[in-house]
Amino acid sequence: MTAPHPSDSAEQRALETAILPALAAQLGVELAPETIDLGDGVRVAVDGISPDRTTVVEFYGHVGILKGAQPKKLTTDAFKLIFAGGRLGAATLVLAVVDQPAYRYITSAKSWAAAALRDFGVTVTLIELDGDDHARILAVQQRQAAGMRGSGAAGGSGGESAGSTN
Repeated sequence: MTAPHPSDSAEQRALETAILPALAAQLGVELAPETIDLGDGVRVAVDGISPDRTTVVEFYGHVGILKGAQPKKLTTDAFKLIFAGGRLGAATLVLAVVDQPAYRYITSAKSWAAAALRDFGVTVTLIELDGDDHARILAVQQRQAAGMRGSGAAGGSGGESAGSTN
């Protein structure tokens, strides 16, 4: 078996899949990941959507201080959520993060991104990870960062959230 590429985020995706049922129960709706056709040839992958398409969820699975392009990635995930939810006419938009630094960044009163999320009615939810899951994600991010340093790529510490490639 081949070792995963240093930037592989399969473990983060697996964690997001494990968190989805708990978030669905909290929201009182069934959620599943899906790639949605928004028309005009536009397709977007979302981390969770209800069968009636009234609830759309995006996860940001990074732990620790946001560095380099990570704040931009979080903002991009939020923008994708707003875009997809708006196209679908979804009533509930949820951006779920798994660590305090991301939560503080995206809910800071002085941040334009936080103001935009409030204006567009996005709920930001902090999902508390248990110690094992937190350690797993941290180990993945360290592997990703080491791989990026080894490849000579700029930017640094990985932290790519799953399901947000579109």
